[in-house]
Amino acid sequence: MNRRVRTFAILVMGVALVSCSQTPTMGVSLSVSAVDVVRGGQATIDVTVAGAGSGPVSLGIAGLPGQVVAGFSPSVLPAGATTSTLTLDVAAAAAAGASSLTVTATGDGRVGTASLTLTVTSLTVDGVVTGILGEPLAGVNVAIAGVTTATDTDGAFTIAGIAVPYDVVVYRHDGERYAHVFVGMTTPNPALVPFGAVALANGYPQATVEGTLPAALGADEVARVCIEGTSAPMFGCGVVDGLALDEYAFPVTWVTGVATNVQLHAILTEVDADGIPTGYGGYGTAGGSVTGGGTSTIAIATYAPVSTTVAVSGTIAPPLGMSVVSLLGSVRLSPAYALPVFDAETTATSFDVVMPAIGDATFQFLAFTYDPVVGTSAAWAAGVDGAEPLALALPTPAGLVTPADGATGVTTATQFTMSGAPGLARTFIFDGTGAHPDIAVTTMANTVTIPNLGAFGFGLPASADYYWSVIVASTATNPDEAGRGWIGDYYDVYFSTLLGGRAVDSAGVISSSPLITFATD
Repeated sequence: MNRRVRTFAILVMGVALVSCSQTPTMGVSLSVSAVDVVRGGQATIDVTVAGAGSGPVSLGIAGLPGQVVAGFSPSVLPAGATTSTLTLDVAAAAAAGASSLTVTATGDGRVGTASLTLTVTSLTVDGVVTGILGEPLAGVNVAIAGVTTATDTDGAFTIAGIAVPYDVVVYRHDGERYAHVFVGMTTPNPALVPFGAVALANGYPQATVEGTLPAALGADEVARVCIEGTSAPMFGCGVVDGLALDEYAFPVTWVTGVATNVQLHAILTEVDADGIPTGYGGYGTAGGSVTGGGTSTIAIATYAPVSTTVAVSGTIAPPLGMSVVSLLGSVRLSPAYALPVFDAETTATSFDVVMPAIGDATFQFLAFTYDPVVGTSAAWAAGVDGAEPLALALPTPAGLVTPADGATGVTTATQFTMSGAPGLARTFIFDGTGAHPDIAVTTMANTVTIPNLGAFGFGLPASADYYWSVIVASTATNPDEAGRGWIGDYYDVYFSTLLGGRAVDSAGVISSSPLITFATD
């Protein structure tokens, strides 16, 4: 063999030897190349492997920062499998910052890698605290993870550097003393209606509206006169029920401002012996204004005929042990206002009612019942047009398990347990008598203790008498929805079917357990 041929053969052999010493590769791809995770949160990434050969493939990850745990499902791909899910769990104690991670796949003598950038962040919570009519509550204290601030004039607050899930405490000391703890929230934009806002409604501006109907009532006629605020949410209705009567006077309430412009609505209803509408004698309106603490005279000059009606039929299913149900109906005049039409009590399990086709000719119905032993239950429907039968199924109120009624020696270590309502948020109400503060806890748990809020000036008073109960609403299926949904949707439909107010868009149910007592240690 000449020198040139020998040299070429050696070079070819060398290349072959180098090629045999290299590890074959496989492809690894990720559904994302970078991911941001809030402290306390979690992220999932799809992992896909290509060219794995014939054997199983093991998955691993390198470069994880402290307080971050990774897991693959599955961690070993059997022969022929190509996908896995990578889960990154970031502890609340993790430090904020970016890390470069490497996902590795090995098997059948092959290796593949993919890069992933993990950025650990903290949550900035920009929330709002409102009353039951959606009005902002200014000057309310809000605390998260040891940081306390107060809401501004728009009811807004900001707290930065938060891990999830977080608990938020809304409280105030002036006027109605209350604290409401919302447990396990994750949203950066919570909308909160604290329990104390229900009592604060008693402090809204009030006035009296009086006037006369176009004509005196005839037999089996009822006139309902209701207020609509044209510049601010307002509620209030008066019922004229009696042969030959034509005068009305009733209180009205609104959110804010000394004076406000209003629209008065009057619906003349023909009813049966149970108070269920059978027809309508007319509908009239009048404009005016009201001033806080004053009396305004606003008369309805004339009725327009209600030429078209809609027949609505439905069924009512009250909880076991509760039979007498109040059935209320309203007509939606606009998205901003529903006019109450009737309020009747019934023990029947079905109903047929005629509704006035005014406004957008859709209707709202509310059925509720109360028993001091069982509790309170309500169901409502919105957007009803009469095309399909309506079914109102009232939920069974939560059962109060422990402590028993009249328990004594209660402390912040005492466990309060309820039963029922799986999958829904529940709000434990601890209602103090006299000057003792009211405390509420909204949670997904069946058992809570009265939170130790001494740091906020709400230490549990000694030898104090309290009531406790539990509210459950279908509009709160997770902690973030529960910020407002624990009660807010019910008040919208309550006002719009009984006192006039903002129309609702969806159906729902709510219940409250009976009140039982306890005394603190």
